[in-house]
Amino acid sequence: MRIIILLFLWTNGIFAQVRSVEGKVIAASDQSALIGATIISSVDTVITNIEGRFTIACENSPTRISVQYVGFASEDIEINKTDTFITVVLKTSNNILETAVISASMVEQNIAESTVSLEVLKPSIIENSNSQSLDQALNLLPGVEIIDGQASIRGGSGYSYGAGSRVLLLIDNIPALQPDAGFPNWNDIALENVAQVEVVKGAASALYGSSALNGVINVRYAMPGSEPETNFSINTTYYANPSDLRTKWWDSAPYAIGTHFLHKRKMGKFDLVAGVQYYQLESFRAETYQRRGRITVSNRYRINERSTLGLNVVGNLSDNASFIFWENGVRGAYQPFAGTEVVSFNNRWIFDPHYTYFDQKGNKHRLQGRLYYTDNGASNGLDNFSLLNYGEYQFQTAFPSLKLKLTTGISGTVTNIIAGLYGGARYRSNNAGTYLQIDKEIGERWRLSLGGRYEYNSLRNSEILIEDGDFREQVDAAQTQEGKPVFRFGANYQMAKATYIRSSIGQGYRFPTIAEKFTTVGLANFRIFTNEDLQSETGWSAEIGLKQGVRMGGNGAFFDLAIFWSEYLNMMEFLLTAKSGVFGFQSSNIGDTRIRGVDLNFAGVLGSQRFPVNFLMGYTFLDPRYKEFDDRTRASSSVDYNILKYRSQHTAKADIQVSGYGAFVGGNFRFVSHMVAIDEEFNLFIPGLKNFREANDSGYYLLNFRTGYQWKNYKLSFIIGNVLNASYAVRPALLEAPRNFSLRMDGSF
Repeated sequence: MRIIILLFLWTNGIFAQVRSVEGKVIAASDQSALIGATIISSVDTVITNIEGRFTIACENSPTRISVQYVGFASEDIEINKTDTFITVVLKTSNNILETAVISASMVEQNIAESTVSLEVLKPSIIENSNSQSLDQALNLLPGVEIIDGQASIRGGSGYSYGAGSRVLLLIDNIPALQPDAGFPNWNDIALENVAQVEVVKGAASALYGSSALNGVINVRYAMPGSEPETNFSINTTYYANPSDLRTKWWDSAPYAIGTHFLHKRKMGKFDLVAGVQYYQLESFRAETYQRRGRITVSNRYRINERSTLGLNVVGNLSDNASFIFWENGVRGAYQPFAGTEVVSFNNRWIFDPHYTYFDQKGNKHRLQGRLYYTDNGASNGLDNFSLLNYGEYQFQTAFPSLKLKLTTGISGTVTNIIAGLYGGARYRSNNAGTYLQIDKEIGERWRLSLGGRYEYNSLRNSEILIEDGDFREQVDAAQTQEGKPVFRFGANYQMAKATYIRSSIGQGYRFPTIAEKFTTVGLANFRIFTNEDLQSETGWSAEIGLKQGVRMGGNGAFFDLAIFWSEYLNMMEFLLTAKSGVFGFQSSNIGDTRIRGVDLNFAGVLGSQRFPVNFLMGYTFLDPRYKEFDDRTRASSSVDYNILKYRSQHTAKADIQVSGYGAFVGGNFRFVSHMVAIDEEFNLFIPGLKNFREANDSGYYLLNFRTGYQWKNYKLSFIIGNVLNASYAVRPALLEAPRNFSLRMDGSF
């Protein structure tokens, strides 16, 4: 009995030394609450809730706690015996290696600790380059190419006519490719409210499902800070004469104008973001124009300290005219090949409801969805209507004692499509997936990532249209069903304070889109042919990389080297072909391919605090080949040796800006080597293409310049695009813009 009493008194003494302290963690920049910040005392570890608040047990004496949040500088706070509530203010880290990213593993982490190659595009670069849509800004990133609206990462994609992306576009972690074509509508992205864009290089199907075979582009929007904010921009662009005056077709110079207005504010527990944007282009390409407007509304309501409810809305209306190929390579280089003109009227709406709940154990539950309405009216009967319903439940938990985080979830998509573009048939596609992701720390230096996903796809049509030359036949309804598992593994080892080595391997999988299988388009002498026998493609991507941090004064940068190897089985690509004297594209399985290469990047801020130098530069080398270069493949290529079509083996990019005393000067440079191999039919059927390619067989150089001045919250920029007035084509038979001059004003209040 005496022993029991002594133990009782001893344990009471222990507990008497512990007390609770409440607090809140906020960001220094805008006083906004930081959700999920970690607070550590000598006896307890907790995270902040939705309002940034926490309650932690600590010693009943003067002691210290550590407050940590990804992307922010950590703080050690002294707690006095009389403190019952504290407010912790964290400053954004100026160490570029501590940039917070989420796309690599679905959990926030420092970019240096990622197990895969990942690039971050900041809003300042988008603004400085006067980008009018996200694809224009993405072209500035090393290793990323946008070819006719389709993204290709490290040569993973060639030329795809408006369908079948291997790079998955996400908006706040929700898939955002057009339902029928698997095509990214870049104009749906509200650039004026982008917090950052994260680009994962390599297969990501294990996390995000089909269409992430080659990588992921995740657009993360910003939410209001503690103070209301309104920002706006006005810009205009004037296009000068091309270097070859024979290609000039206009009397009055082509031009573009654009503007946006965005307001963000908190109202009690309610957060609101609302904006409008308008852009008009009277193009340098004849009979081509864009007139588009977009509205954006984001709402979030903090129900209590554990849960939030929100709805994001994007509406996009546009009137566009374009053409597919030029008339010829000289006088008609900016004019349409007869019969390839397309006029379209687009009406797209996105509704994204979401609900987040943190339970009493700190586990995160998230329900999110998307209703994606698309109504594209077009000339020549190329209309299409689709309605997509997407839903996902995600669960995240942490085991601090094991240094382990677990993310799992299920998702489902149902799409209904009616389109003249696909022979007037009705289509219904279904997608379901379940995934599991584990992130584990071992000691202070090792970080491991393991994930897997099972993906199920089905496609049913009420009737399909089979074509054989001019013969068209409708057959009975058919259904395709398929399911596949995919896995990924990655490791990151911190060798030194700012030196990280990573390696990863991930499987990929992509189910063919409705557009790839069933598009039936007739444009005079040009057609897109159906291919109901098209099969899904699979593959894997592996890399080993080194990231090294560099310090200079109060600034920092990083150097990144990655060696990568990707293989695709049953790869799908559009091939130019001819049937009964009519030429056009058909999506086909071209066989197995292998793409190897090297990716070098150097990015950050150097120089002094008074004269900072912001830069982003890189070089990518590709070795893209068919695993079997047989007679069939050789016959369709414009060269007689083994190289994949529509790839440039060498690309070099750089964006540099020097600032000081409110003024800035900068620019960006891009070199893209010659696209060696294309479809041989291109050379045969498109007037002037072969001569143009032979005259420009060294690739192209593109130089843009900018300067301006910022006074308080207002900035005036002057930009010269294509300074050298280069005559170049990103893909065959479509000439890009000549030298142009832009004036832009940005402001906030």
